[in-house]
Amino acid sequence: MPAAPAHADETKPVAAGDTITQGGIRCTLGYVYRVPGHTMGVSAGHCASPDGGPITNVDAGVTGRTVSVTLLPGKDTPHPPQKDWWLIDFGDVAWSDRIAGTSYRVVTYVNARESDWVCHYGATSDEEVCGFVSAVNTPLITVTQTGRKGDSGGPTYLKISDTLVAIVGLWQGHFTEPYRGGYVMSLPAALASFRDNSV
Repeated sequence: MPAAPAHADETKPVAAGDTITQGGIRCTLGYVYRVPGHTMGVSAGHCASPDGGPITNVDAGVTGRTVSVTLLPGKDTPHPPQKDWWLIDFGDVAWSDRIAGTSYRVVTYVNARESDWVCHYGATSDEEVCGFVSAVNTPLITVTQTGRKGDSGGPTYLKISDTLVAIVGLWQGHFTEPYRGGYVMSLPAALASFRDNSV
């Protein structure tokens, strides 16, 4: 007897590391938290589509809406950005403190410091990539590792133990000249901005 087809409305908890799409743009969710009645997600501002349509969490099977986008100086300006974050409301759905695709549980967020060993997970790379923090110019963090298109917005974290991590920022992208490295946007700075703007 053939197996019954999966129900189209099956969902999973929203988690950091999930693939999100909006208007044909594919990125990674970087941080998830809960406020009364709402599961909130944070990603990179340059991932938000100008059309402002629904955001699909491909892995969780739910949709969300944009609450706030900050992208300075703008999409047409080469990296590094000055501010780049996106707040998403997925509604009253289940959430997880795990990072999708890994065995890690997020227990807090912290400010990065130079020489910290940090890792990031992106939905496109689908693996952990690690390197050192080479510079901190809050909110911009420069690191020695690179990523792939679609990893943007994903969690960049400091390992506390084999299974526990603290998020330091949201993956932005990488560069190859004058040396190879990547950019990360500070999560504490993004969350402070959301609080200051009462969102």
